[in-house]
Amino acid sequence: MTHHRWTLRTARTSYTVRLSEDGPWAELDAWGPHGSEDGPSALDRSRRTHFITPADTAPAEYLPSGLRPFTGADLIASRPGGDRGVWWEFDGAEEGEGTLRLAFTDDVLGLRTVLCYATVPGTDVVRRWTEHTCTGGEPLRLERFDSAAVNVPASDGVRLTYLTGQWSQEFQRTQLDLTRGTFTIGSVQGCPATPTRPGSPYRTARRRTTDPRPPTAWRWSGRATGTSPPRPNRAEPYGSAPDAYRTRARCSSRPATPSPPRSWPACSAPTGSTGWPAPSTATSAC
Repeated sequence: MTHHRWTLRTARTSYTVRLSEDGPWAELDAWGPHGSEDGPSALDRSRRTHFITPADTAPAEYLPSGLRPFTGADLIASRPGGDRGVWWEFDGAEEGEGTLRLAFTDDVLGLRTVLCYATVPGTDVVRRWTEHTCTGGEPLRLERFDSAAVNVPASDGVRLTYLTGQWSQEFQRTQLDLTRGTFTIGSVQGCPATPTRPGSPYRTARRRTTDPRPPTAWRWSGRATGTSPPRPNRAEPYGSAPDAYRTRARCSSRPATPSPPRSWPACSAPTGSTGWPAPSTATSAC
């Protein structure tokens, strides 16, 4: 079987994604200087799993509950009153100049999800966002719909740099070394200032300033989760809508609306929300 593979090129780096040989999902294959896509993958693994599924250890770009049952999903969806879970199939790719769109569909549930990528000319920034469209006759209930999952080798842990704040002290730089376990940070009121806003416009995935591993950042106040080993060789920050808006969403049959994207490895100040979709549409936002 031939596994599809796509490479996005920035000014100095390349970001390569491929369809997994273990199941219907996209996973990171290479991320580094130009030419790294032609060498061995830093994310290669034995593919042996114990008591969990291959999807639970894969460096996946985005996975729903159902396909990844144990180690955390980026998307949780169901019909109202029905069981939760998405079991999708690959539905095609669209490539453009510095852009990539990977579509996955669950015809039984009635959901189409598109993973969107775009580079920023003259920089090493790759922007990520996800679009969800209800394709069935019944509304869908989305309990969680993150923007993206980012995977970097992290055998020795990661250093998280973020901002905390309160009234008149909105932007206090804080660092955390995460070697084991999971760390989640969110925005209390979905705004980049007061009060007690633990969200961050800047976040690194580097342990030392001289570490060649790239940093990640997001463009506005949102929510992120970082997981460090014992999940094999992974640190995966997740992006999603601010906490105040992310408890539930209702999605009916109409086109999805693009969301504010997530960006890395460049660091940028928060831009704020560009407007929320109508209640009958659903997009992931970060």
